[in-house]
Amino acid sequence: MAVSLKSVFLVSIQFLCLAALILTGSAIVSATGALVLEIASVVFGIWTVYYVKRIGKLNVFPELRAGARLIYRGPYTWIRHPMYLAVILFGLSLLLDHFSWLRSGIWIILTGDLLLKIRYEEGMILKQFPEYGAYIKATKKLIPFIF
Repeated sequence: MAVSLKSVFLVSIQFLCLAALILTGSAIVSATGALVLEIASVVFGIWTVYYVKRIGKLNVFPELRAGARLIYRGPYTWIRHPMYLAVILFGLSLLLDHFSWLRSGIWIILTGDLLLKIRYEEGMILKQFPEYGAYIKATKKLIPFIF
């Protein structure tokens, strides 16, 4: 698997935004609502990793690894990118716990970056797995039944 410069850029932005949210607040939130969201996002992320690891193809880069297969079970039953949703919700929990306009901007950049990463990744998946088009029509990108 060759990783493109575009992928390195997208993943770097993702991790820089998460680091900035943590460094400008706290990794473990204290407000009750934000804590519930943080725990839910971590549990959801772990559930997603479980399904990906069963195939043994966990990858932070959008490029598909050799032998990649599509996953339709677990959280992938309802949305196509559950790990990205977990990251967005985790970042949102950090933002809500220590709100600032700077942190809002960082979270917006993180969300935008992940949306670009999804678009890029789905283009590659469609090239390798034409049947993915039917899955796109049957599921939502990030929010079940909505988006």
